[in-house]
Amino acid sequence: MSKATARLSGNTKVTREDWLKLARDLLISHGVADVQAIGSSLGVSRSSFYWYFKSRDDLLDALLKDWQDCNTGSLISHAAMPSATITEAVCNVFRCWLDERLFHHQLDFAVREWARREVSVRALIDETDDTRIKAFSQMFVRHGFKPREAEVRARILYFMQVGYYAWKFPRRWRSVCNAFLTTCMDSRESCPARTRSRHCRAMQEA
Repeated sequence: MSKATARLSGNTKVTREDWLKLARDLLISHGVADVQAIGSSLGVSRSSFYWYFKSRDDLLDALLKDWQDCNTGSLISHAAMPSATITEAVCNVFRCWLDERLFHHQLDFAVREWARREVSVRALIDETDDTRIKAFSQMFVRHGFKPREAEVRARILYFMQVGYYAWKFPRRWRSVCNAFLTTCMDSRESCPARTRSRHCRAMQEA
């Protein structure tokens, strides 16, 4: 039997991505689920699971990798995008927070909740926060800020966003983004019209 697709009784087919996607959805809605619960929701037996994963821990590791690749990867790549001003640079980062295809805020929050009960996940969260803040700090340094000030600004930008997600204010956050796009983190700049227009369109589409 191919590992690409497991064929089970009743011609039910599930893929590795099916297991991973449902595990992700359950993590967001109910927390970390066991293999039996995921299999029952998929309507398949546990034997399908072992075509794709060695163990439950293997599945959980895949979940965390998925979170890292999506959320952390997007933030780092957008923070590194070419930009004429710091305003444009920060707006590039905001695109992630306005588009769930780039940054899944519910998944991020669910992993943080998971970390409250799992020491190893807590350690990964700490490492991930440091990695994201470093990327933001480097963004500010590229635009002329001294390292210490760049780190302070990066931390304010990052943990402000983490706080909004923790408080679950998605609608209010859009108004905050809108206000931000008409101002600037550095009072010496004004937001370029082309940058403001592009990011306002992104917010409307999000």
